[in-house]
Amino acid sequence: TIPVKVLAAVLHRLAWLAYAHGDLTAAVRYSSELLTHCRAHGTTAQIMYALYACGGVSCTEGRLDHAWALFDEQEQLARQTGSD
Repeated sequence: TIPVKVLAAVLHRLAWLAYAHGDLTAAVRYSSELLTHCRAHGTTAQIMYALYACGGVSCTEGRLDHAWALFDEQEQLARQTGSD
């Protein structure tokens, strides 16, 4: 079994590598997997990081309403935890 932190780091790097290479389909897939994984097993900080990654990809895709919702959720978590 892969530790939660390791899998989150791998998914995040895969998402950003795909993004950097212009493969938005893969970037969406990996960032979505990252968010799902972090919601199920991660810390609040990891969830916030995953929300940021998904939001960035959504912005690039032009899905601004979706990105806004993800960034808004990230901000709410930050305020709840005093991380803002």
